[in-house]
Amino acid sequence: MNLLQKSIPVLMYHQLNQPDPSSSLVVSGESFQQQMDWLEKKKFRFLSLDEVVDLQGKASFWERVIALSFDDGFRDSYENGFSILMRRRKTAALFVIVDWVGRKDILSWVEIRELANAGVTIGSHSLSHRWLPDITNDRELTREI
Repeated sequence: MNLLQKSIPVLMYHQLNQPDPSSSLVVSGESFQQQMDWLEKKKFRFLSLDEVVDLQGKASFWERVIALSFDDGFRDSYENGFSILMRRRKTAALFVIVDWVGRKDILSWVEIRELANAGVTIGSHSLSHRWLPDITNDRELTREI
């Protein structure tokens, strides 16, 4: 059995606004919409992260299951991504940088709570977005995580 045959794909997004040619982390809201249209047309089932864990090693891309993840908590993900998912009653995960919450162009705690209440899994993408391998102090690393 090929490991890839039993891996569930997780599509990870960072920002959903006008693409930046210097970054592979940004797609347009229109492109995201087209991707969701394609996944729905192909009858993919959107999984929560809990379902991904439960099905790991038991399901694969070929069985038309997929999970979506959004990193950092940018407001454009909320405006251009989650609105599309909520209308379609699809789930996703959002990993926020805790110290960034409420800053310009970053989601507020009210918006994050709204997403959680709508079924989006919320997780931490660290406290301040530091590069974790560079942190040598255990106490500092624990705080960042």
